[in-house]
Amino acid sequence: MDVNEKLLGQIRQYLSSQASSGDREAINLLQELFTVPAKSELARNLTAAEFSDQLFKTWQSIANEQVGDNFWSYPIPLEDISQSLEISIEHLCEHLAAATIPSLQLISGRGHNYQVGQVSVAALTFHQDSNAGTPTTTKAKQTKKQNSGASIAVEFALGDRVRVTAKRPQYANQTGTVDQIISVSCRVKLDNGWMAFLPKDCLEKF
Repeated sequence: MDVNEKLLGQIRQYLSSQASSGDREAINLLQELFTVPAKSELARNLTAAEFSDQLFKTWQSIANEQVGDNFWSYPIPLEDISQSLEISIEHLCEHLAAATIPSLQLISGRGHNYQVGQVSVAALTFHQDSNAGTPTTTKAKQTKKQNSGASIAVEFALGDRVRVTAKRPQYANQTGTVDQIISVSCRVKLDNGWMAFLPKDCLEKF
């Protein structure tokens, strides 16, 4: 039986949500269904520069598909990255442990984590210091951003009650509680039972 990509993505998202709550069955299913073995020596033996570039493009593609243009700082599970890069979780973790990418953030979760060097990791994200699709940070760009006069983002704390603004149409006017804070994003436990990662500028306290 064929399973289309959209349905597969929904299944993966549901299992990831359950796994983040510590559901062992969901964790095992994620590993069995979505951890893909390496398909080629080339994928396993990427140079540091090739890996950095492919990792960023893969993350960007998945994040953009899930949340649209405001994809910066949106966390993507390692299982999804592994599947898209067509390498095993083990090789992905090896590459991540050896990589030095300034704008990359490795994120631990409440459910199943993988060992990357000395760090336990469930997901990863990139922040907007990236330059033209390349995961590098430049001092000049940071200075320009600091002097741009942009409004200061509202700070959130765990437990804050928030409402999603029209900047995120699919969740607009939904209310919930801040469950986790990751750089410029928050994980929000919505009152309808869903869990969503949302940029801070799409949220307002009430």
